[in-house]
Amino acid sequence: MHLARSVGCESQVHVQPHQLESSRDPDVHRRRDLEGDDKVNVLANSDFQASAIAPWWSGSSFTLVREEGGSPQPNPTGEYVWKPLKEGAGGFIIGLSYHPAGRVRFVTTDTYGAYRWQNDRWEQVFTAKSMPASDVAPENGAGIFAVASAPSDENRAYMAVRGRVFRSDNQGATWARTALPEQVFDANDDYRQINQKLMVDPVNADVVLFGTPRDGLWRTANGGSSWTRLTLPKGQPDREDGNGPGITAIVFNASSAQGGVTRTVYAGSHKNGMFRSADAGGTWTRISSDAGSGLRFTSAALSGDVLYVATDQGVWRYQNGVYEKLEVASGYFVSVISDQRQPNVVLAISDSGSLYRSLNAGQTWTETERTVNATANDVPWIAWVGAEGYFSSAQIIFDPLNANRVWLAQGAGVWYADLDSSNVVHWQAQSRGIEQRVPNKVIAPPGGPVITAGWDFGLFVHDDLDAYATTKQPSKRFNSVWDVDYATTDPKFLVAVVSDHRYVGCYFWCQVDGQSLETGYSTDGGRTWTVFPKFPQPAYGDLNGIKPLASNFGFGNIAVNSGDTRNIVWMPSLNRTPYVTKDRGQTWTPINLPGVPANEPSSHFQFYLKREVLASDRVQAGVFYMYHSAKGVYKSTNGGSSWALVSSGEIAPFSNFNAKLRAVPDRAGHLFFTPGGLDGLDAPFKRSTDGAVTWSVVPDVTRVLAYGFGKPITSDAYPTIFIAGKVRGEYGLWRSTDNASTWTRLVDYPLDIFDSVSTIEGDPSTFGKVYLGFTGIGFAYGQLK
Repeated sequence: MHLARSVGCESQVHVQPHQLESSRDPDVHRRRDLEGDDKVNVLANSDFQASAIAPWWSGSSFTLVREEGGSPQPNPTGEYVWKPLKEGAGGFIIGLSYHPAGRVRFVTTDTYGAYRWQNDRWEQVFTAKSMPASDVAPENGAGIFAVASAPSDENRAYMAVRGRVFRSDNQGATWARTALPEQVFDANDDYRQINQKLMVDPVNADVVLFGTPRDGLWRTANGGSSWTRLTLPKGQPDREDGNGPGITAIVFNASSAQGGVTRTVYAGSHKNGMFRSADAGGTWTRISSDAGSGLRFTSAALSGDVLYVATDQGVWRYQNGVYEKLEVASGYFVSVISDQRQPNVVLAISDSGSLYRSLNAGQTWTETERTVNATANDVPWIAWVGAEGYFSSAQIIFDPLNANRVWLAQGAGVWYADLDSSNVVHWQAQSRGIEQRVPNKVIAPPGGPVITAGWDFGLFVHDDLDAYATTKQPSKRFNSVWDVDYATTDPKFLVAVVSDHRYVGCYFWCQVDGQSLETGYSTDGGRTWTVFPKFPQPAYGDLNGIKPLASNFGFGNIAVNSGDTRNIVWMPSLNRTPYVTKDRGQTWTPINLPGVPANEPSSHFQFYLKREVLASDRVQAGVFYMYHSAKGVYKSTNGGSSWALVSSGEIAPFSNFNAKLRAVPDRAGHLFFTPGGLDGLDAPFKRSTDGAVTWSVVPDVTRVLAYGFGKPITSDAYPTIFIAGKVRGEYGLWRSTDNASTWTRLVDYPLDIFDSVSTIEGDPSTFGKVYLGFTGIGFAYGQLK
């Protein structure tokens, strides 16, 4: 039984053409000749129109009533309101596609979804409502490989995500799958800054070219009903796993339109060269002399018949049959643009944000200076962080309505600048509505503000859940917070693991500034931070004494004694030895777990895992729990000085990845455990009420991605339990107010986001209120109406 619903707005179930006739198998609409024919046909009834109905249960939540041998039965309960827990942007915007009329604008992200500008903010278009039902699942969230608005039809757009290309006829409000055979691509790979991979013929919205990383260049001439792989040589891989940029830097010459189709097209094929077609992609001729050189063609632009090509080794120009390198600068250029309104103006930007300008068609270039700013109604912390150094960049485009305005897809959001005759470019943030942080943890210390922690931009203190912060913590520096905890008896005391993941394995190129490790504590609820005076192992040092050793010690989990803020246990990632301090980091003592082999002293083998296997008992001072996947649960009753194995073996299958061990507030010795997200696999949800000695299965719950605890429904009740997972086979966000005996489903997908939920925390003061973090689209919160 699948119940599609949304809280606070009309719920829709999208019906694809093949779903209108129940006797048809969806695969009938895609036929592939397994003997090698590269053409794929969509059969009849493929008009790409999406229908929608609003079921009677829209906006409601449901309570599971157990019936022996039966399915879950829904009973209406209180409704929830869901909102983004505002952080704002915070991740890589990797692509831009603006319609020439200027009314339809899309941006793409590398971790989840794409956005369209609506009124005064960006709105997500990759949702449980907009996508076909068959493509919506709890762990199907993804970044968008490419999106393209059709220049000749502002309602038409195409989007490449999760191995497929989708089509929209209503500006991204709904999408339908086209017939392109499934491809292998990743929006968050090493080539995410490379663009112009999905391009629409400027005079024909039905003609689309799609450059794939491994399977060459594909073309549709009927809006996606069928696709043909063209003869352009496939891009050669960079690595043994077959990965590489593939076909990129596709550009149409609109002036060559004939018979309703653009005839002249350019495209780059990795390690094969830059190519030109004069017959709409039928045949191709190499125009560059760099075949086999390994150049990455990152983008291309036309000004009249002059072609400019950006590569990872500079900028090139093709004019009158001559392909030559321009004297711009050496280094990695991610985007080049020109404009018919100013044919001699060419801009090129490097991966680090250095913008170069030519006013004479590429003959000479000037490097510009940069400032950044954000208005009060945008995301102010982005400008506060600044961009004096590396300003990671992906794509630039000219504004379709303003020839002097340029837009930038960048590592923290979307920016625009109005160019003038000066040499200074003033970038203005326009990122409101975008939530793209990669969450690691959300906590709600009693009596204090909510704290969110994640990749790249550290930690935020949320005094107002609906307002963007003006600063971030612990400093302006690019850094990630991997775990954060508070002391039960002093909730304003926080500890956090802060490590720059760019330094993992980095021994030769890193420039050390002394801040790549900022792990430490706060005594005022996260507003100010103190880095530990010492680290368990040296933070820096190699043969020259200057390289960071984050690989040797960093990341992982951290916990503070519920009754003593001087006592902190830190279990680093990469299976390093855990340590304990009893003086807030003045001194550290290694922890030796009995029976654990010396080559695997802990159980956190990769820094990027959503893994929480160290916990402080929320009631008993000095009690810590640590889970070792190979051995079992260890417990300390003396602040981490000594440890004993209290339960042997794996608590649940596959627990060496995204497992979560958490202690229950106000219940001494009570813990819950899940192996976490397992790419769709089910596993039991376990609990202990005797300090981890014995474990039992929580009935009816067959998968838990994340869970947390909130205020009980009455003063004498068990803390409210929230889970993202499956109860009796039904996925959703669930709540239990009776010690996990029965469950109420709050919503299938909060905010219609079907990204995996990676962290949950209930509010300790307001019943029913819950905070959660997704995997690649920031945080959200829900509360009863």
